[in-house]
Amino acid sequence: MAGAVKQGRIHKVKPAGLKAARRFSVANGQLSEVSEAGAVLWQLDLARVTHARWFNRKLGQSVTRTLTLSDGRATREIRQHLARRAYLGGPDDMAFRAAVTDTLRALMASQPEFEIEDGPPPAMVKAAYGAGLGSLVLGVVLPVWTVIQSPSLLTIGESAMPGILGVFLGLALVKGYGPKRKITRRAPAELAAELEQTA
Repeated sequence: MAGAVKQGRIHKVKPAGLKAARRFSVANGQLSEVSEAGAVLWQLDLARVTHARWFNRKLGQSVTRTLTLSDGRATREIRQHLARRAYLGGPDDMAFRAAVTDTLRALMASQPEFEIEDGPPPAMVKAAYGAGLGSLVLGVVLPVWTVIQSPSLLTIGESAMPGILGVFLGLALVKGYGPKRKITRRAPAELAAELEQTA
C-alpha cells in the first residue's frame, strides 16, 4: 500500500533484541505500520476491529507482550519480547507501551464499548489443553499398566505417585484451558492505564 503517513506519532518498536524495529503510527482511527521512509506497509481501521487480545507472559526473567487486533479479514499485532525484566522501563519498553496505548486510545474513540480479551493465543490454549488430556490419560494408565505388569505392592506404590500427579496436573490444565474456561475481558482504558504506569 503506497503513500506516506501525514499525521500521528511514529513509534519505533523492537519486537525482540535481535529483530529489526517496526514502526507503528496511529492517526485518524487507523493503525499503520510504516517503513523507515514513511511508506505505509499496511493499515487497519480500528472502527472495523471485531476482536482484540492482550497477552502478557512473564517466564523467568523474560517478558512477552502482544496486542493482537483482527477485523475478520486481517490480523495485526504489536509484539515485544524482552529477555530480561530489568529492561522494563527502558527505551524499548516505553516505545512499545506508547504504541499500544495510542492504539488502545484510538480503539476506544472508534468503539467506546469495545472489550479486549486477556489471555494466551488460541495455539497456546490448544497445546495446553492437549497436554492436560495427555497427562490425565497417562496418570490413569500408568498405575493400571503397572498392576498388569507386576502385582507387587512396592511397584504399584512407586507408580501411584506419578500417576496421581499426572491426574492433578491434567485436571488443572483441562480446567484452565478447556472449552469451558473462563475468558477474561477488560476495557481498553484499563489496559492503557496499566501500561502508562511506571515500570
